[in-house]
Amino acid sequence: MGESIVEQVSRIEAEADGIVRRAQQNARELSDSVADEVAAFLQEREEAFRQKVAALREQLRGQTDCQLAEVDKAAQEAMARLESLDPDTAAKAVNLVLEHLRRDG
Repeated sequence: MGESIVEQVSRIEAEADGIVRRAQQNARELSDSVADEVAAFLQEREEAFRQKVAALREQLRGQTDCQLAEVDKAAQEAMARLESLDPDTAAKAVNLVLEHLRRDG
């Protein structure tokens, strides 16, 4: 005699359980794969960001150094002009400025 209905239902349940187990395993593997890909992508983006920040810092250092050199040059030129002034003339100019400040203040 053929399979009874109970045996057929049991066999179908077993097959369904196998399908569910395989689907769950595939889902876990897919989830792990996606997680790995996301982690790799994030790591790649973080490294690109670090490199960009380092390049910007280097660029800013260069700009700052250039600006400092310009300020230093201007300060040296101003110092040279001050050193070349006649002391008596410089004293008179300072006294004149102070006199005006006292009158206006």
